[in-house]
Amino acid sequence: DEDEFFWKVVDATMKFMKNEKGEIVPPVADWADVAGLDYTKPELRRYIIDMLKSWVRDYDLDGFRCDVALMIPTDFWDQARAEVDKVKHNTIWLAEAEKPDLLVHAFDLDYSWNMHATLTEILVPDDVEPRMLDAEVRAFRSRPLEETTYPYLWLDATYLKVREGGRVVSMAALVATGIAAAVAGSGHRA
Repeated sequence: DEDEFFWKVVDATMKFMKNEKGEIVPPVADWADVAGLDYTKPELRRYIIDMLKSWVRDYDLDGFRCDVALMIPTDFWDQARAEVDKVKHNTIWLAEAEKPDLLVHAFDLDYSWNMHATLTEILVPDDVEPRMLDAEVRAFRSRPLEETTYPYLWLDATYLKVREGGRVVSMAALVATGIAAAVAGSGHRA
């Protein structure tokens, strides 16, 4: 039948992970809606890398956000990035992960969940009523930055719970920490 033929073609191309009975299995047991891919198969790697290159070449994509990047071998990501860079060298890659090895060659940014936890602990202590923070947040967000030079800048992508309109909401954030010229080398953050 047509449906069976389709899955045979897809399976031959994609190289799914399978159990002892030959059934396609998810990468994590409770992810029943996802089929696991077998990254030990060179033809699977080639197929995915060719698709990534095609999207950049044919649709001029600026980059990729890669879901659960830590569950895919780092050497695959390194190879994929090197090959995509040959098509377009200035793409931005975001790993939905926090694994330092991914940032060596393949990814530009990760989710920095540890940073998220630290910022949440610092900015929203358990004993503080969230409404009390509104004035401080407003003042911080509207402070002038233009009269200071920041020769050192550290960027980090993360996901935060933030105060917005008197309530806490989830928001993706790019955290920029600048070291001002006046205090460069002193270890003090601007």
